[in-house]
Amino acid sequence: MEISKITWFASLFIASITINATLLKIITSDKIPRPNWAALFINVIVSLIGGIFGDMLLGIIPSATFVLFNVFSFLGIVYIVKRRDTKAVILGEKLLAVFRRIDLQICYILSEMLVHPTSDIGKPIRRTIRYVLAELSNILGLDATHHAQLIILIPEGYKFKVLAYSGIPSDKLAEIENTFKYGPEPISLAGEAMNRRVPIIINDLSDESLPETAKWVRISPDEKREGSILVYPFMRGLGPSSGDPIAELCIASEKKDAFDIEAVTQILAHFSPKLEVLQNCWDIFSASKKE
Repeated sequence: MEISKITWFASLFIASITINATLLKIITSDKIPRPNWAALFINVIVSLIGGIFGDMLLGIIPSATFVLFNVFSFLGIVYIVKRRDTKAVILGEKLLAVFRRIDLQICYILSEMLVHPTSDIGKPIRRTIRYVLAELSNILGLDATHHAQLIILIPEGYKFKVLAYSGIPSDKLAEIENTFKYGPEPISLAGEAMNRRVPIIINDLSDESLPETAKWVRISPDEKREGSILVYPFMRGLGPSSGDPIAELCIASEKKDAFDIEAVTQILAHFSPKLEVLQNCWDIFSASKKE
């Protein structure tokens, strides 16, 4: 094959890749009516024009190769997008089911507070929050291989109080409450995230080039700085960083790259109002015990 023909052949494939990348934007657009049909029509037209043009310049075999590549590339894009959309629908259904159960439990807690104001609502609050931790672990895909550790902390006088936990040895809880601090001299990633009022997600704790890893604190001598960690402060109200942090979620995984940053932040943002209601109930319960 002559050099000029090789150049034309390569140009056709580059054009196919560029056009299919554009078609991906069309398929995922919500501004175009029937985006899949529009993208299919464009792909068919490009395949026909490119096939005829390639046959004139290069012959039938390179032309047929281009057409097959262009069509199967498009079908691959459609399959990936369809699979992603299916996963999104399944995740949405899971979240709705979880939120429904959380709302039912919140309704029970509020009813108990109204009808029996002196009753002990601490147990149902803690039970609901433990359920939230279990479902978060499931939704985020933290299976047994992650050896995930989850904990919800509430701020209390520049220190933290453990509200609920999962996967953490109970003998570490006192060390966490005594060590982790926020305020003028923050200690731990939990303290840093509380001060900055933003999530901190590290997918490789062993990477010393990341400035946040220096804030990690070893709780026990056998604990290694490896894997992934997520610290997410839940804010009061609807404002992002203007409100006050009411609680903080910490998740540690022994695996690297355990968290999809965009997906995790979106999921946790939906849990924030639920935990705010539960935290308000807990504050009322704690105040009633002091009286």
